[in-house]
Amino acid sequence: ALQMIRSFVSPQPGDVILQNAGNSGVGFMVSQLARCLHSSNVVSIVRRGGKTTDQWNELVNHLMNDGKCAKVFAEEDLLGSRSAMDDFKSELRNLSATGKLPKLGLNAVGGDSASLILRSLDQGGTMVSYGGMSMKPVEISTSQLIFRDLHAVGYWHSRFMGKASLHTRRFQANTLVDAVLGAGVKCPPTKEFSLAEFQDALSFHQNQSESTIRRKVVFRCNDN
Repeated sequence: ALQMIRSFVSPQPGDVILQNAGNSGVGFMVSQLARCLHSSNVVSIVRRGGKTTDQWNELVNHLMNDGKCAKVFAEEDLLGSRSAMDDFKSELRNLSATGKLPKLGLNAVGGDSASLILRSLDQGGTMVSYGGMSMKPVEISTSQLIFRDLHAVGYWHSRFMGKASLHTRRFQANTLVDAVLGAGVKCPPTKEFSLAEFQDALSFHQNQSESTIRRKVVFRCNDN
């Protein structure tokens, strides 16, 4: 999350960063780190799916309060509606200190969701793809490349960590620790299990598709 925020566009106070999968662990950290470390506003696009109104409101409140998102939008409300997209872009401009569309978009889904991000970026903007949960390709048009000068790049954290120096990795770790201890950044929600409870942990993880707020499974390795 931190590396993607800082490596491709220099975030400025009042900038807007757009992302999909805002309810993922990475998305949850992106919105907080951008807000706490750079005073940037993160707008998250999230699938509503089969959630009830109460479940959706619970998720939105979680992402805006704990996750520090500036706004949360349901992906389904934006797809296939020109007027909804026009209103969405107006919201993005209103949230920006400069009145411009985002220069940075983060994509973990691909397919139509990635297209929404590309359509919402400012001239010369960059979309960084770090996942493809929809299993659908990222498509960028010739006009977006030529006339809007958009950039579509990928980020693989394992490659970054393999190439980064010890100094860089230590600096990143210290930055994240300071953010959690001093800036109020929260880690993604978790559910703890002992190693002996492995089967319970697996069942919990498999059943989370029904949960409004998904939790990371954490094992307590010091339990006897």
